[in-house]
Amino acid sequence: AHKTKRKRREEEDEPTVSSASYDVRVGLDPGLRYLFGAKNNTNAEDKMSDAREEVMTRNNLKGSDIKYLVAHQANKRIITATADRMNLTEEQTYINIERYGNTTTASIPICLTEISGNLKKGDNIILAAFGAGFTWGAINLKWNGQ
Repeated sequence: AHKTKRKRREEEDEPTVSSASYDVRVGLDPGLRYLFGAKNNTNAEDKMSDAREEVMTRNNLKGSDIKYLVAHQANKRIITATADRMNLTEEQTYINIERYGNTTTASIPICLTEISGNLKKGDNIILAAFGAGFTWGAINLKWNGQ
């Protein structure tokens, strides 16, 4: 059912003129760059999930080993889709976008500051981001604080 919804969203997606380029369709002005919202969200979900999967595999981690997923706070749907693919609970997924909106590069440090009181030495935190220029990445942060 999820894939059906995703396909329908992409088919209905209207381009937005942007400085980022992801998809140029026939009939659109080739002198402009276009950003397709639903397609970008799908791409962000896929890339963040792929990156965190690689990190978890390299570190022999499963969902139950993760204290928190801390993702770039651009879009709640992207964050929850990534958490779902990791089989994480709602309690393991830190989301603060409702309070601050998209704080771009500051979102992960803000989240870490907010959760630091709930962490203990040795906790695994997956940091995942997708951003401008269609760059993405993830790391496993083993908490060494107090």
